[in-house]
Amino acid sequence: MAFLSFDKIGTGGWAAKDGTLCCIKKLYAGGVLNSSFRVRFLKHEAQHVEDMRQFPSISSMHLEYRAKLVELIYVANFKAFLYLLAEACADNPNNTHSCAAYLIIKNLSEKIFGCAYAGDAVQWKGKLPRIRKEALALLDGYPYGT
Repeated sequence: MAFLSFDKIGTGGWAAKDGTLCCIKKLYAGGVLNSSFRVRFLKHEAQHVEDMRQFPSISSMHLEYRAKLVELIYVANFKAFLYLLAEACADNPNNTHSCAAYLIIKNLSEKIFGCAYAGDAVQWKGKLPRIRKEALALLDGYPYGT
């Protein structure tokens, strides 16, 4: 993906079906002590491994949805949430990352603001503790097989 997009998009890592975690080391400046590595790679990909083990027929979009919720639970700063907000788009169902991000923002909007979708970053400012709490509730209550 990075080659085809001239490094505009790409993957930082992936989880193999056998549970092996693979990463693109150069993308994680600071190495394993970096919070981006711990959250955006380890926690995200470990969630994929667990979900694939527990729910073998789970869809790719549901895998991403659950892994992105885990990221939000452990996110170190608001900037990481803004990345998710910017990524959110439901236009292309084949783009599982953007569809999962959209569904998360939609669900968090309903829980936090009582509206269908809050896409303005300013609305979310100062809401990180609530975002974490609601992300955990969404992860715990998500119907895995649907």
